[in-house]
Amino acid sequence: MNIQFLSLFRPCLLGIIGLGMGFLTPDVTIAQTFHRGDIQRDGNLNLGDPVQLFIQLFRGEEPFECEDQADADDDGQITLTDGILILTHLFLNGPQLPPPHLSGCRGVDLTSDDLDCLSGGVGTEFPPSLKVWFESANPSQLGIRTREILPQEEDLFGAYSTSTGIPVHVVIESTPSFDSLIPAPLFGVTPDGHLGKARFSLICDQDLKTIDDEVLPKHTDLSRHLSREIELFEDPNLLIQRVALTLNGENSISLPPGLYEFTLQSFDGDCGPSLVQTVRLNVVESLLPVAEVYWLADDEEPSLAVNVGSGGMKRKSSEAGRIVLDLLPNPLWGADGRNPLAPELYQLAVTTDLAWLAGAEPSTDYSQHWQLEELIEGEHLRYSLRIDETWIPWEQSGNYYLNLSVNHSQLGAISLRRLLEVEVSYADEVQPLFNRDCSGCHEGAGARRGLEVVDLSATPSEIRSNMVYIFAAEPDIGSKAPFQIWPFESDRSYLYHKLVGTHRSEGVLGSGSRMPLDGPPFMSDEELWRIQSWIDQGAIDN
Repeated sequence: MNIQFLSLFRPCLLGIIGLGMGFLTPDVTIAQTFHRGDIQRDGNLNLGDPVQLFIQLFRGEEPFECEDQADADDDGQITLTDGILILTHLFLNGPQLPPPHLSGCRGVDLTSDDLDCLSGGVGTEFPPSLKVWFESANPSQLGIRTREILPQEEDLFGAYSTSTGIPVHVVIESTPSFDSLIPAPLFGVTPDGHLGKARFSLICDQDLKTIDDEVLPKHTDLSRHLSREIELFEDPNLLIQRVALTLNGENSISLPPGLYEFTLQSFDGDCGPSLVQTVRLNVVESLLPVAEVYWLADDEEPSLAVNVGSGGMKRKSSEAGRIVLDLLPNPLWGADGRNPLAPELYQLAVTTDLAWLAGAEPSTDYSQHWQLEELIEGEHLRYSLRIDETWIPWEQSGNYYLNLSVNHSQLGAISLRRLLEVEVSYADEVQPLFNRDCSGCHEGAGARRGLEVVDLSATPSEIRSNMVYIFAAEPDIGSKAPFQIWPFESDRSYLYHKLVGTHRSEGVLGSGSRMPLDGPPFMSDEELWRIQSWIDQGAIDN
C-alpha cells in the first residue's frame, strides 16, 4: 500500500473504529506551551525581552504570566542571570537557550521546578507517539546500528546499563498520529521519497562534555547533536522516523560513571507535541575492552553488509567471508605499561540460537572454529570465523543470533548478541509455502477475509503487495499486529501469528483458527522460522 492510498484510507479507518466501539473519545493532550525567553510573548526574541524581565524584577509589577518563559537558564528561578543569558545569546553569540526555544515549536518545560505557565495551552487530538531506548554501537562504525538493546536495572527504576568507554546510541523514534498521515511540511514524505524532519527537544539532568571538551551544561538542548549520519531506518509508509544521539563514541559525548536522566519530546508537522518521555542510563566504571562484531564479505567493506532496518549482519546465500570480533582499547586505559589485549588473558565462547539447523545442539560452543587473526599491540585484538564452501555452520537462509562471551581473567566478561541474516528469497522460499498451504481458501477474487496469497497467474511481487502494509480484517481494534505483514516486525504481523497459532495471545487480539485451516499438520518449525526471518529482514521483494 503506498502512502497516498494509506493517507486516504486512514480517515475511513477512524470512522470504522468509532462505529466498532460505539463511541470514540480521542485522547487530547493539553499543555501550557511557550518559547523560552520570549517574555513579551510576541513570537520573537529581542532586546525587549530581557528589558521586560529587568523591569518586572526591579519594579515588582505584576507577576510573570508564564514564569517558565522567563527562566532563561532553566534553573527553576527567575533572576538577573536569566536576562544576562538572553543578552549574551542575542549579542555575544552565546549558547542557545534550553528548550523550548524559538528555533523549534512551542513546548512544555522538560524540567521539574516550582515555576508555572498559566496560559498558552494547546491541544492535539492525536499526539505523535514517541519511543526511546539505548542500544550498543560498533565503535569504529558508528553509522551501524546493532539493535542490541542494553539491559535494564530493576533496582534503578528501569535504568539502562552500560560501562565506561563503551559506545551506545540513544535511539528516538517518532511516529505521527492518524491526523498527520497526510504529508506535512516538517514530518511527511518529500518528493524524493524520504521523510521530512520531525522536531525534537532533548535535555540531560547533568553537565555533559563532548570528546573535544566542549561543556554542555545541564538542560542544554541536545537536539543539535542528534545524528542523521547514523544509518537509521525510516518507514515511508507509516512515517516512522528515527534519530540517535551517540554517547562514548568518536566525535560524540563522553559519559563518566554516574546515573543520567534524559527527558525528551517530539513534534509533528503542525507542531503537535508528543507526551514527554524520560529515560535513564546508568554508567558503571569498567576497564573491559570495547568489542565490535561485523560481517566482512570477501569483496565488501564492513559497512556495506548491514541491514539498517534490523541491525543484522547481512550475508547472501553461498557468500564467502568471515564474522569478525575486534577488541579495542578502553579509552580509560592508562599508559602504565600493561597490555590488556594480550590473547592469553581472554577466553571466547560462542553459541547460536538455531544450532540445530546445522545438526548440533543449541548449546554447542563454536569458539573452537574462531581464529586469532591478528594482534596489533595497543590497537586491537581480532578474532574471526571463516564461513565459505569448506565450512558453513549456518548454510540455510534465515536469521541466526550469535551469543558471544569474551571473558577476561581479571576484568570480567563481555556479553554480546548479534544477528546474522542469511538472505531469504521471497519468490523461491516463501511464496511456494503459501501456494502449498493456502490455495483454495485464500486464492482468487473470493479469498477469505479478503486475503489473497495464492494466484498462480500472478507474479510473486504482485502477491506480496496483497500482504505487506495491508490491514488485517480479523484482529480487534487495538491489536499490536494490525497489518498482515509489517516489515522488520514479525511479532506485529498478524499473518505470522495465524501461522504460528499465537493470534489469540495477549496484545494480538485475534480470532478464528490457526492456519492452514486443515491443519494439523501445520507448517514445520523450520518453515515458520524462514517466514519469520523473511519478515524480520524487511519482507523484501526478492
